[in-house]
Amino acid sequence: MTNNRLTDIGTTKLITEKNLMEGQLEELLMKSDIGLEERVDSTIKKLKEISHVLTTLTLWESYNNNNLNKEND
Repeated sequence: MTNNRLTDIGTTKLITEKNLMEGQLEELLMKSDIGLEERVDSTIKKLKEISHVLTTLTLWESYNNNNLNKEND
């Protein structure tokens, strides 16, 4: 039971972080007060951050699914 709660909290935190970063990315893409090169560089940086969170989320879910399967065996 405790593992399920921990899994849910971790998953929620990672999804929230991803959603916040996606919002920041949208704001960055709509920004017109910075130069094109700076905007491109900032966009790529933000995409890499989002990618990192998505990879972490996938690993987290995989890890938790493996542990759940072991508990059921």
